[in-house]
Amino acid sequence: MPAPRTPLSICLVGVGTHTLAVLERLCAQARRTAAAERVHVHVVDEGGAERTLREQFARVCLAAPGQVEIITHYCRAVAVHGKDDGGSRQSVLLENGRVIEDLDAVVHSPADQPAKHRPSTRIRASSAPA
Repeated sequence: MPAPRTPLSICLVGVGTHTLAVLERLCAQARRTAAAERVHVHVVDEGGAERTLREQFARVCLAAPGQVEIITHYCRAVAVHGKDDGGSRQSVLLENGRVIEDLDAVVHSPADQPAKHRPSTRIRASSAPA
């Protein structure tokens, strides 16, 4: 019997049309794959998205197939580390000090939110000059 596969792990920063589309595609793809193909989706948002976007996002989350686990973090992302600085996986540092580690991808959606609520405009990549 083959060993269980490591879940795909993705972080969506900001609830916007771009991250909503990514989540919809992940769920659609998961419906077409075996139940053993697990997907962990971390959603980081400090609540600045428009109400209609939050409602659409909630509907997609509720309709997510069983192999898609959605973990919501109600705070701001402040840094992204990995891949660009030589790591094979990425991590996201949250404002509350928590680190989401071992990510396959990080997707940002800053343009859909008012400037004061754009968490990813304040994200600093670890490879960027200080």
